[in-house]
Amino acid sequence: MKTQLKQWILCLLLSCCGLISCSDDDEIQPVLLDVSTEAVMFTENASTKKVVVTTEQEWSAEVESDWCSVSQIDNELEITVTTNTEVETRTTVLTIRSQGQVKQITVKQAGVEPQILFALDGEQEGVDLLDKSLNINGDVTACHLKILATVDYEVVLEEYVDWVEVATGVRAAEKETTLSFELQPNETGKTRQTEILLKQVGGDYYTYLSIVQQAQ
Repeated sequence: MKTQLKQWILCLLLSCCGLISCSDDDEIQPVLLDVSTEAVMFTENASTKKVVVTTEQEWSAEVESDWCSVSQIDNELEITVTTNTEVETRTTVLTIRSQGQVKQITVKQAGVEPQILFALDGEQEGVDLLDKSLNINGDVTACHLKILATVDYEVVLEEYVDWVEVATGVRAAEKETTLSFELQPNETGKTRQTEILLKQVGGDYYTYLSIVQQAQ
């Protein structure tokens, strides 16, 4: 009787181990959904740009705007904007979905007056761009911005700032460029701030980008 009981318990344990093993094998893996950029910028002219969507599942994209439209071609998302005849920049958000996963892409289009648009160049840990303020953690030593301007412009750094470096000089209009910042870790114990001036070459337009670095 005792032998039979031991055999029964052993069988039960082996069965439980098998169930656990099957459960681990059958565990649902998260769906991969990634996009090649989180922000797309346009000048005022009507045009189209492409974004690569990476996923092994079916996906869809939508945008709630009458001036921006999307179409899917294999693993690419075509984003098309109409001409912006207004003065101000306009912004909308694309939403991409796949098996419960969601990614969003911000679309910015400049107006007819001189403008300089900013966007983070991909995800950067410890870096956040809010309007024209770049907020950076104290231990971050580099960050990168995408910039698109409708005019030739010059980048100017405030004098006597020794904790941030950026390549200054003139940049051409209607060419998306990357503006990279090299920073010293902030060991001062308090937040520090400076401003980058971006001004039109041969014109009156200008804008500022504030760089705010938190203390470590």
